[in-house]
Amino acid sequence: MNNQDILEELDNIELPIEKLESILFKFQNNIDVVNAIASNIIKKDIMYDYQKSEIQLLKNFLVKLTYIDNVNIQIAIAKNSYTPNYILKKLSKNSLDLIRATISTNKNASSYILNKLSKDKAQIVRDALAGNSATPMKILDKLSKSRDKMTRMRVAENPSTSKNILKKLINDTDGDVVNASIKMFN
Repeated sequence: MNNQDILEELDNIELPIEKLESILFKFQNNIDVVNAIASNIIKKDIMYDYQKSEIQLLKNFLVKLTYIDNVNIQIAIAKNSYTPNYILKKLSKNSLDLIRATISTNKNASSYILNKLSKDKAQIVRDALAGNSATPMKILDKLSKSRDKMTRMRVAENPSTSKNILKKLINDTDGDVVNASIKMFN
């Protein structure tokens, strides 16, 4: 199989995990193939219904992928709803804001990880966290007091934000935050 055939094969979200592993093993030094594997994993997480028997295979594969030094692979791992929390915790220490922000959107990240990310120095990480419906209410309350308008707006638009927090945001100084809060309150 040539490179183009492999890339076309990786477009198929129904490609078994074992086949992804096999391709990765053979082409781990080919950046295009590695990026296509990352893309396949992201698409699978959004559009594919895993059978019970596949979930453990996927988790094992995601763990193996942590040893690949590739930003797209790291994003795919951070985004994947089946990534074990100990891997998310490890990735939450990544120096790239984008990786930490992607973890902040993962609905299966533990409250410990989300709490740690709520203190992140990068605004993009806190913005992403404000929009995650799995973010604990205590963190949403803290983020609702952010100086950053976009963070407050994301809290207001988050379907998990409590009515009490929305009541406070209805009195925000920014009209967009007020409008978003009113819309979600009703």
